[in-house]
Amino acid sequence: MNNSDQKIDALQQRIAELERKNHSYAEALSQAERIRHQWAEAMETLKRTSRELKTANDELSLLHKVAATVSETVWLDELLEHTLELMTGLVDTPVDCGIFLINDDKMELAASRGSTQPFLDAHEGMRVGDCLCGQVAQSGEMIVTENCVNDSRHTIHYPGIRPHGHLILPLKSKGEVVGVFYYYLPQEQPLPQRKLTLWQAVSAQVGIAIGNARQHEKTHDESVHDSLTGHANRRHLEVNLKREWAAARRGTNMLSVIMLDLDHFKNYNDTHGHPEGDKLLIQVADIIRQCIREEDLPVRYGGEEFLILLRNKDRQQAADVAERLRSRIEQQTEITVSVGVAVFSENDDDPWKMIKRADNALYAAKQNGRNQVITQET
Repeated sequence: MNNSDQKIDALQQRIAELERKNHSYAEALSQAERIRHQWAEAMETLKRTSRELKTANDELSLLHKVAATVSETVWLDELLEHTLELMTGLVDTPVDCGIFLINDDKMELAASRGSTQPFLDAHEGMRVGDCLCGQVAQSGEMIVTENCVNDSRHTIHYPGIRPHGHLILPLKSKGEVVGVFYYYLPQEQPLPQRKLTLWQAVSAQVGIAIGNARQHEKTHDESVHDSLTGHANRRHLEVNLKREWAAARRGTNMLSVIMLDLDHFKNYNDTHGHPEGDKLLIQVADIIRQCIREEDLPVRYGGEEFLILLRNKDRQQAADVAERLRSRIEQQTEITVSVGVAVFSENDDDPWKMIKRADNALYAAKQNGRNQVITQET
């Protein structure tokens, strides 16, 4: 091999070596690109997982907040307001929403956000089966729609209504639908399944809480009201008397009290029997309720003795109410009543002293011939 051939051979070897190195570099670059791509995918997966974990954590936090709220809130009105605050936090943009409560076949809009007066008017007197919310109340199944305009089930319309979608959830307690929660959503907005699952979990807790709150209020109502007449009992009187007496001492309002006792009620009972006596007590209680304002407190004080706590009534006004009661009972029943009236005095160091003065006035009315009103001086 001559010198020229040797140079050619060496050059070919060098070219081959460079090609091998170039191929190795290309492989290395390709491998680096694959690693970079895998790293980018891993980072994206990490970010997505992080977002999902945050979402899951937020959802768990919300469920915990709901559980804490419904377990701590025993009064129905307060529970409904807290529920609306929590539920509006589940959507990205503010929406109209509310809760219907079910009583027999009637549906009452007990709490809402964003409701216009035409909306409220249109849903007055709503019944189970009416429109979409009524159908959820009837079936106990969730309804999701994207546009009310295209939904024949949407039967309630009112001035100013805008096209919208719905999420309507049944609220159940012990398997019974006790209410319905609704969202008005932007039209043609699909809802992700994850959100639906969360809403269903929240509504399940809220339904149980509504059932518990209703039972609590029923038990509480029974504990502070007379079962026969529906008037407050002495336990309820004690709480209200202290509060109203304190307000009167601060000069916030006037306070007066009426005590009345059915004349010869024992004789009536002995003659007509106890069932008829109970009917008479109910009749008198109804007349009392008709003659006073909603802010006044009627109390069944004893067997045939009633008391009425009057806010912002002076001596003459209280006496006028007492006389109206006496006259109506005489006209509308088979019995008469004796009535005593007393008003708040700044000299009293105890609210029961006012009650004692009214009782003394009642006793004086009895002693003076019955069927009359006597007002006790302070």
